[in-house]
Amino acid sequence: LQYIYHELYSIEREKDIIYYCFYENLVNDINMLPQVLFLAGFDPVLLAYKNKSRYIDVVHTKQVFLRNGFIKNVLLMHGRVIGVWRVYKNVLEIYSFLKLSSEEKNSIKYNAIQSAYLNFNKITIL
Repeated sequence: LQYIYHELYSIEREKDIIYYCFYENLVNDINMLPQVLFLAGFDPVLLAYKNKSRYIDVVHTKQVFLRNGFIKNVLLMHGRVIGVWRVYKNVLEIYSFLKLSSEEKNSIKYNAIQSAYLNFNKITIL
């Protein structure tokens, strides 16, 4: 950051300062990102932020970060944690924290099938 600090814009929000930048392909790049991501439990995205409210609602934190130190695999949709997942006996089991529409379920299933590292024969969304 010290090398690009002069190129960044900032917003003060409560006790935090949020830094950001503009570049001409930002909208195109964001639209190319997958809207559904399956993250492993110890993914750096989950561990990187002290303030986890950026990507997970506080009421769901204990369902992801267990007291024994284990971190469950999470499902992100539009940048927010919406559930946890596991593969058990060749079944991809997804436990959603939210009531999902059929369109959202279809999007999750499509992205699961497209994932290169998930190995399953069936998908269950609970």
